[in-house]
Amino acid sequence: MGRPIRIFMSTGWYIIQVVSCAGCKKEIGWIYLKVQQSSQLYKLGKLVLELARLEMIIPPAPPTGVAF
Repeated sequence: MGRPIRIFMSTGWYIIQVVSCAGCKKEIGWIYLKVQQSSQLYKLGKLVLELARLEMIIPPAPPTGVAF
């Protein structure tokens, strides 16, 4: 995870921490660390994953004729 940053969103100012993929290191979302407005307290500690940044990885099929 990255260092905390202060950012303005449509619902106000927040301190967030960017979350990255452990495998490829691409940014995939963020966690809310601090909110300014009491109406936004429900966001504290929540993780937001941006679906557009995620990729579906399909594992290869096992070789034919191999018993497990």
